[in-house]
Amino acid sequence: MHALQNKAARWLWPGVLIQQLRPFMTGNYSPEQRLWQAVIVQAMVDLAGKARSVESKLTPAQLVELEQDAVDWFREAGPDYQDVCANARWESKKLTSFARRLEQRDDDAIDTLLRLRSHLLHRGALSEKGLEI
Repeated sequence: MHALQNKAARWLWPGVLIQQLRPFMTGNYSPEQRLWQAVIVQAMVDLAGKARSVESKLTPAQLVELEQDAVDWFREAGPDYQDVCANARWESKKLTSFARRLEQRDDDAIDTLLRLRSHLLHRGALSEKGLEI
């Protein structure tokens, strides 16, 4: 378990999600919480413009719309965003900060996101098509 935590720490952009993700990486979340975490990660994938790498059936216009919807969701941080974060047991303010980095195409943040996505896929929390539930 300690080795897994160290591996997770190397993956994560310093100071952003490490405290929230460490318990996830070690399995301290319920299936329902993992589902909500997957929803957040999918929104981050969309925000980072990486949806095209997991869903090739979308048109370029649909991908742009998907990305803009994710930008709006994170920027507004409305009641449903707050509910999803609470259901995932992840801090909304830290996620919003991380989302800003993704929106700015920060390479470290995108690398962290893609590693998290890969971890979720290998844990069986998501389908093989990507982050679709």
